[in-house]
Amino acid sequence: MIFGKTIKLFLIDGETNGRLTCELSNWTGKAYKIPRNTVKNSVDRPELQTTGVYMLIGKSFNISEKDRAEMEEFLSNILTLVNTLGYNAFEQIRQQSEQINIEQNKDLFYINAVRGAMGIGKATSEGFVVYEKSQMADPVTNSYPKTIQKLRDMLIKDGIIINQNNKFVLSKDYLFSSSSAAAMIILGRSANGLTEWKLKSGKTLQEYEMRQ
Repeated sequence: MIFGKTIKLFLIDGETNGRLTCELSNWTGKAYKIPRNTVKNSVDRPELQTTGVYMLIGKSFNISEKDRAEMEEFLSNILTLVNTLGYNAFEQIRQQSEQINIEQNKDLFYINAVRGAMGIGKATSEGFVVYEKSQMADPVTNSYPKTIQKLRDMLIKDGIIINQNNKFVLSKDYLFSSSSAAAMIILGRSANGLTEWKLKSGKTLQEYEMRQ
């Protein structure tokens, strides 16, 4: 059974873009969101001197069934707070049902253009997901936006965009902040994602969102 949850946010500095805490009403854990430029102002806060959470990543980390059950509940509470603060790094981008048969999903958008551009994606509440194996145009145009070039370089450096048989492709699903950012990465030029991404029917993302 799924129950509702009460979450309390406290603006430490009284500003929405400043430091804040996030906690569940029936749990002792608490999450802190501290902008980079305010870290130095937070080192003397006594509550931040207590035990925190560390992520252990490995394939041979074995625990008992009892301990696993307790940790699963603890992790669930942590993720609830982290997601409330706007960070979904620990959530799966694509649902298992989509992985089984992506071609039957009626809400998928496609983009195709010269220089090898060919992508498949989906609009979400968090941004725009482009699926793995989508292919990037190469090379990019001379007027390619500098901010998008930096993003493209970062994705290549992090192994998210890889060179496969002399073609640049996504090695895994990637969540972009907007449909336009996704379109520009795929097309290798300036682009408006609302008009570039289209359903198989030919309807643009903009038309789709207006009718939702």
